[in-house]
Amino acid sequence: MDIPQSLQDLDLPSLIGRPVAEARHSVESAGGVARLVAPGGAVTADFRSNRVTLIVDGDRVVGTTGIG
Repeated sequence: MDIPQSLQDLDLPSLIGRPVAEARHSVESAGGVARLVAPGGAVTADFRSNRVTLIVDGDRVVGTTGIG
């Protein structure tokens, strides 16, 4: 599956430290779907070319595992 160019252009490291709502809006504006997980939280291993996994603690993004 091809990753949409708009998601490839998204600066994922810049989402770290931002409020969850703001980061989610950035992902969705680029045509993606944000998956929110707690640090150390379990996630499925399936690949989705439009999904961005954001690691969140409270109302802030503390990391990202990238697209997929």
